Amino acid sequence: MTTGADVRDMLGLPGDAQPKVRPPKKAKQEAKGKRLGALEREIQGLHGDRPAPPLAINEVVKYKEKPKRIQRPRHWELTPFSNRARKDGLILRHWRWRDDQNISAFPTTPADSNAASEEQDERPKPASDYPYAKFNIRVDRPVYNEEQYTTKLKSVDWTKDETDYLMDLAYEFDLRWVVIADRYDYRAPESIQDGDAMAITPHTKHRTMEDLKARYYQVAAMAMTLVNPLTSMSESEFAIHEKMTKFDPTLETKRKQFAEGMLSRSQDEVQEEEMLLAELKRIVKNEDKFMQERQELYARLETAPVTANVAVNRSYEGLNALLKTLMEAERNKRKRLLNGDGSSTPANGGPGANAGGHADRGQRQSLGAADKRSSLFGAGQRHLSARDELKYGVTHHERLTAGVQFRHEKITKLSQAKSNAQTTKIAGALTELGIPSRIYMPTAKTINEYERLIQNINVLLE
Repeated sequence: MTTGADVRDMLGLPGDAQPKVRPPKKAKQEAKGKRLGALEREIQGLHGDRPAPPLAINEVVKYKEKPKRIQRPRHWELTPFSNRARKDGLILRHWRWRDDQNISAFPTTPADSNAASEEQDERPKPASDYPYAKFNIRVDRPVYNEEQYTTKLKSVDWTKDETDYLMDLAYEFDLRWVVIADRYDYRAPESIQDGDAMAITPHTKHRTMEDLKARYYQVAAMAMTLVNPLTSMSESEFAIHEKMTKFDPTLETKRKQFAEGMLSRSQDEVQEEEMLLAELKRIVKNEDKFMQERQELYARLETAPVTANVAVNRSYEGLNALLKTLMEAERNKRKRLLNGDGSSTPANGGPGANAGGHADRGQRQSLGAADKRSSLFGAGQRHLSARDELKYGVTHHERLTAGVQFRHEKITKLSQAKSNAQTTKIAGALTELGIPSRIYMPTAKTINEYERLIQNINVLLE
């Protein structure tokens, strides 16, 4: 077997003086340590050769920094206060700033302070009034005396005692009518004499909220006029007085019933009502549009008033006669167009004319058909007389503009001048002559005469 030394010898390379010796394998040295106990050996057997667990990670929590206060903390003190809305003189305490400027000094004691009792010295003195006492606004109670009630406020359905009870109740509950109607329980004593004994039985009459409102507003409005007449009332006072006098209990009851019905509707009824309202809006919107278009059409197609008696044609016989007359006129018109000479029927030689030979009948028919065709094609090209042209409204134009033009538009253009002053003068002249601004029958002849009149007026004004 060839070795590396043989190869080096063959190539002429220097050989190694000493061969390499492999280092000996390191012997496993068992670590000598403390002898483990039974429990430790069991734990080591469970863990095996796994590395030791890492150290516990302790998360450092950064708390919010302490705020830097610019101002010094204020000192609070328990301060007594009184409420002017209370009538019992109760004094309570609440915390207030010591340097608060709204806190007034303690009220001074009377000059004779030695006469004050010890109880008054021990009682806390209010430093200020309750700030929310200004919102305790009470209504003004209507004031009237016996004579004023008898002359102005007396009612058949209400007594003075019950009216006073209602006024007191309204003042106590600040016109909260739901509470007033709930607490209203007036019992008028009714005296019944039974022999020598006198019995008092309560007589109660049911009053609705609307009845209570109507009576209170009636008395309050009359009390306002007694204190301040209508002529000297301010605008706000007169508005309040007018609202109270126009209160209608029947209308108020209907309004509440309608509101209750609206709140008790089902979801289907609400959707149906919304659909009907949307349809109504669409109809109203389209109706306005249709009415506007109809008015424009009437303005364009306005005709002259009928002077003939049309009552005859309202019956069945009159309508049949009118239909026959129109059909006969249409038939005669067609015959005149076919003949070309204006005659209704061709000249006939009598009954014997039809008794000719059969040989020339076909020739006559062919000639008649040729004459008929020539008359049909030549009827539109024949010349009409001046009377026929005026009758049928035939006019000759050198050049026609595109589109439809109405004659009343031409009248409107003729009455308008270059300046508003000239237009006003033309309108004044037409009014003086008794000519309306809108001609009811704008025929061609009428338009020509109207145009000639406008030209003469312009010449006169110039």
